[in-house]
Amino acid sequence: MDHVISFITLLLGVATCALSISIAYIFHSLKLHNAESAVSRLADGIKWQIIGEAVLGAGTLVFTISAYTGHLPDWPIVLQNSIRIIMFFVAAFTTLKLYGVLRFIRNYR
Repeated sequence: MDHVISFITLLLGVATCALSISIAYIFHSLKLHNAESAVSRLADGIKWQIIGEAVLGAGTLVFTISAYTGHLPDWPIVLQNSIRIIMFFVAAFTTLKLYGVLRFIRNYR
């Protein structure tokens, strides 16, 4: 049963990452069509937030795959923590990026 749940988690992780990348591309296209507007800035901020979501999903997927294949216990702690630090950095960066965009829009008038 554990293998079934791990495999379902793996499939959901791949699907989620693919969805995030696809949607980020759509927001990127919105930015290109509405250059230099508040909508463009917001689309760019959301695009980066979704790219961050894809990175977090990919990081989680890396841990899922290594646990599923039995390799996670062999990974050095410094490697595991480095991946987590990258994930936290991306989450913080994309949040701050979106915050900056929202501040710009608030003062845009």
